[in-house]
Amino acid sequence: MSNKDDIPELVEIEIEPIAPDDPLSSSTSLSQSQPSASAPLSSPSRPLQGAHKEPDPLIGTYLKGTYKLVSKIGEGGMGNVYAAIQYPLERQVAIKVLKPTENNPEGEHYFMREVQAINSLRHPNIITIVDYGKEDNGLLYLVMEHLPGQTIKEVIKKDFPLDPKRICHILIQLLGALEQAHNSGIVHCDLKPANLMVEEVAGQAAFVKVLDFGIAKVKG
Repeated sequence: MSNKDDIPELVEIEIEPIAPDDPLSSSTSLSQSQPSASAPLSSPSRPLQGAHKEPDPLIGTYLKGTYKLVSKIGEGGMGNVYAAIQYPLERQVAIKVLKPTENNPEGEHYFMREVQAINSLRHPNIITIVDYGKEDNGLLYLVMEHLPGQTIKEVIKKDFPLDPKRICHILIQLLGALEQAHNSGIVHCDLKPANLMVEEVAGQAAFVKVLDFGIAKVKG
């Protein structure tokens, strides 16, 4: 049986080794890295936090004259992800925007691979594509369903250590999604906590969605 004196030490375990791509400094405490209680849980509605940066010129602009970009919720080497509103439906969506393709031919290749991969899959635990397109300036975008939840990375930071039953519940859904992808000849090559979301659906508190098929391998 564990000594009671050891229990407080579990709370102080660093999370960084679990998610090595974490941009937070290793000196940042767990409580500091969590969003405040008043912040919305939805990643697509929560802008990136951190050091002050120049205003994003895309914020407030429209794509296809329909999708208004509201806030940036993620960024990477080839593009960024924004929370957006689709008009006139006033529907919340998430939009991955690729940097202009004239300077990023490799990015366009991976972008189209992601469009084709996700569009060919039909599974409740795989994110759904709403639309995609290309602006006159070469900017490519992928419109996806809005997910009002948290990434597994955020869940680990908030609730570590996770209950084994909760882990099994998440993994069962993840494996079902991967089985569907593999049966369709698609292998997700970037599985990590940041690319898995959990949301509440019909009373189910941990409904999993697999994201980011940008570097998936497609057989054939």
